[in-house]
Amino acid sequence: MAGRCNYNTKQRETILSYLAKNSGRPLTAEMMANDLSGSVGKTTVYRNLDYLAKKKAVIKVDIPDGKGAYYQYMDSSNGNSCHLLCTGCGKIIDADCNFVSELSVHVRKEHQFKLDNLKTVLYGLCKSCTS
Repeated sequence: MAGRCNYNTKQRETILSYLAKNSGRPLTAEMMANDLSGSVGKTTVYRNLDYLAKKKAVIKVDIPDGKGAYYQYMDSSNGNSCHLLCTGCGKIIDADCNFVSELSVHVRKEHQFKLDNLKTVLYGLCKSCTS
C-alpha cells in the first residue's frame, strides 16, 4: 500500500488498511470516522479520503440525492470495472465483464467519448433487495 501515494502518513495508512479489511461492505466517511475515532480524527478521515480518491487509491461512489459517498479500496480486481450501486442496501458490485468493455468501445466509437470506468456507476437494486 505504501507506494500508492506520493506521501503517506500513518493515518492515511490506517485508513487504507481499514478500507482493505472492510472491502465487502459499503463504507461512508462518517462510518469510517466513527470506527477509527481512537486512532484517526474525523477531519483527517475526510481530508485523506478526498486525497486518496484523487490519487485513485480508493474508489468514491456518490450516493444518490447528495447523501454523501461510499468508499472502496482500489485493488487490481476493480481498477478497470464500472460499479453497480444498490440503492436499497448500498452494496457496491464491481462490474468487470464483457458488457463494460463493449459499452466503452461503443461509446468511444459512436460518440467520440472515452468513459472513465472508475467513475462510471450504474444505480439499481441488487439480488437481495429485489427478492
